[in-house]
This record gives sequence, C-alpha cells and structure tokens, in this order.
Amino acid sequence: MVDGGRLDADLVIDASGRAGRAADAVRARSGVGGLCGMAYVDRQYRLHDGVEPGPMANPLAWQADFDGYQTIVFLHERGHFSVLLVRPTADATLKDLRHEVAFEAACRAIPGLAEWTDPARARPVTGVLPGGPLRNAYRGQRGVDGRLAVPGLVSVGDAVATTTPTFGRGLATTFLQCRHLLDLLDSGANPHLVGEPFDIWCQAHMLPWVLDHIHMDSDLVRRWQGGDVDVSQRLPSDLILSAAAVEPRIGEPSQPYLAMRALPSSLDPVEPLARAVYESGGRRIARGQPAKSSSTSSNPLSTGREERRPRGHRSHRSRKGGMHEALRRLYLLDRPDQRCRLGRMVIAHPRACRRRTSACQRLRRNPRVTRHR
Repeated sequence: MVDGGRLDADLVIDASGRAGRAADAVRARSGVGGLCGMAYVDRQYRLHDGVEPGPMANPLAWQADFDGYQTIVFLHERGHFSVLLVRPTADATLKDLRHEVAFEAACRAIPGLAEWTDPARARPVTGVLPGGPLRNAYRGQRGVDGRLAVPGLVSVGDAVATTTPTFGRGLATTFLQCRHLLDLLDSGANPHLVGEPFDIWCQAHMLPWVLDHIHMDSDLVRRWQGGDVDVSQRLPSDLILSAAAVEPRIGEPSQPYLAMRALPSSLDPVEPLARAVYESGGRRIARGQPAKSSSTSSNPLSTGREERRPRGHRSHRSRKGGMHEALRRLYLLDRPDQRCRLGRMVIAHPRACRRRTSACQRLRRNPRVTRHR
C-alpha cells in the first residue's frame, strides 16, 4: 500500500531490520538465537583536521577486553569513529554508562580508548546512545508450514541474520545477501520463487555467522561471570584469534575468516593450536600470572592485567575493579558532603552506591529533589 493505494510488483524486498514486523504474520518465528546477555552504549566522535587516528588492533577497529566488559572503536570515513562499551546485562552498575559524565570518565580511564577520545585528538559529535540488549538471531524465508512465506516477498539484512556489533558484521552480511539475491535474479530466477534458492543459500552462508556469534557471545558472558576458558569443547572464534598473540601459526589462516571470505569453519584447522595455548600457559595467565611473551602494563581498570595476552585470559578475582572502580571514583561518595553528578542531576549521597540508582530515579520523577535522607 502506498498512500492508501495498491502497488503491484514482481518482487517485494523486506529490509525492515531485526525489529521489523512487515512479514511477521506470514514468516515463521526465529528458532535460532535470541538475547545474548550483553548490552552496549555508543558514541560517535570525529578527529580534528590533520590529526592521526588512535591505536588500531587491525585495519578495521581497535578492541580491548577487560574483566567484565569490552570496548571497541570502529573507524569510519572522514575522521568519524564510534566508541562502544559492551557490558553484561546482569551488571546493573555499568548501566550508568548511558550518562555522558560516566561515559567520559570511563573513556579517560581505559588505556587506548583514552588516546582515541582525548579532546586534543577528537570531539564528540553525538550524545551517548544506549544500544539496549543485544541479540543474535537467524530467520529464514519460510512460513510455519515450511513453504515460502509469500511468493514474491524476500527478507534481507538483519531481518534474516542479526549479530552483535562486536565484529561489525551487520553491513557485511547484508551486502553479501544483496549481492547473491541480485546474482539469482540476473541469472533468470523467477522473482516470485527466488526466495527458495535464496533461503537455501542463506542457511549455508548466513546461519554459520549467527551460530558463530552465539557461541562467542555466550562464552564471553560466562567468562565475565568468572568462568575459565573451557578446553573441553571447541573454542569460540574470538579465543582462537586471540591465541595468535602467542601462536603465530594461527595468524595467517585466520585472515579469510576476519575478512568474511571464508566461513567460521575455516578456523577448525588452527583450533587445536589455540587449544594448546590455553592448556599450557593460558591457565596461568587466566589466574593473573604473566606469560613469557606478555608485557605487563599499569592498567587502572584491571590490576595486574597484561597488555598482550589471549582474550579470555583474565584474572576474575579483580573483576570488581576495572570499570566498576572508574565509576566508583566518579560516583560513590565517602563523605555526606560529597556529590554525584549525572548530567544535570546533582545528588548528595550519605551512603554507598546501592542508593544511588533509586535516588536518580526519584530525581527524574521530581527534578526539585536534590537530596535524600
């Protein structure tokens, strides 16, 4: 329907995204994935003219994993970049990162990220954007009866494959889908029936990326909660990649995976090499003991953490430090006359932060409240 009138077409493309409802009445619900236990906040910056970008972990992004949270910088065009702070949804303390003053305090406290967001290097161009709970999900073209939901209707993009932004794959998976759909149409496929071969292709080439993220993200949340690297099952892809810092033979074979020229299964041949890393020195590093190939740095967010070590190797005993400590220094008030500032909110706190959240909620309901007793 366009302006109340009927519009006939040979093919209708549903690109309504992960929250789109355009085809909900006819498509089968997603049976793969769901909420992954993560949430994030995002803010966009722009480099000052003539200023070089900050440190990069690879050609696409800078990323660091700490005890209980993750931070990523995605470099865009014309000096723009995005800063993501990813946290477990179960950690209520880090919800305050949605406030600008807390976000900026965290950026200043995180090595590497402090360089990117230094006012001498870049300026913010947006406010802090809460991303909400993250999800990984796959949804095919078929209805509940197993046949094409609607002949002539094809869903693409996040409406098919949704992944968390930790690898920035959303645009890439959408591009691959669009390219293959165009190839099918150019080869003479019937527009009314093209959803059938397209769905078969998506199951073979899109579903593996969703399953890859489900494995990685669920295991990362488990490790955030104190779990160790589990060598009794196949390692998630992020741990395989991180082990390349210790085992160089992993590096080159992992490049096609990173560029999405090969499916996650392409890491299977080097997974035993990564497993050996975690079975040997990995466990010692996980307990906070330095590895021979690591260099220790003074990280105010995570006491005793090594700068170069496989992701997932962290001392969970220091988990309550890190970002929590940065927010504690910003918010928790040791004396009744100290104040906590959240944007325009000013609250005096005579006790610990367990009363801060409720106080802020009261203040939002009643802006004239500036002190609780």
